[in-house]
Amino acid sequence: MNHKSFGRRNFVRTAGVAFTTSLFTRNLEEANERPSGGFIGVGMMGSENLKVALEQSVDVRAVCDVYRPHRERAAAIVAATGRKPKQVQDFRDVLADPSIDFVCISTPDIGTRT
Repeated sequence: MNHKSFGRRNFVRTAGVAFTTSLFTRNLEEANERPSGGFIGVGMMGSENLKVALEQSVDVRAVCDVYRPHRERAAAIVAATGRKPKQVQDFRDVLADPSIDFVCISTPDIGTRT
């Protein structure tokens, strides 16, 4: 019988994939419901991400942006599906909400200034 050396890197990669897959599928199967999400940064790219998530039947619980017109527009997009998300200005409120399964962050990369 020919055995290849499994190696530490292959073990970590395989274990990570197995753990992540079981973690996410187990949570959703046990809950037997749609995943709930929070969207941080709902400008141009964030709004597009939000629309795609709604097409996938995600339960949008919160939209967050420091710019109020972006928040209100994103909430209106979600409201068109019959749901009413929380409008949040501080991203920490979204992260602290235990009813949210995942967060989509679509904020601009301001980079470092020299």
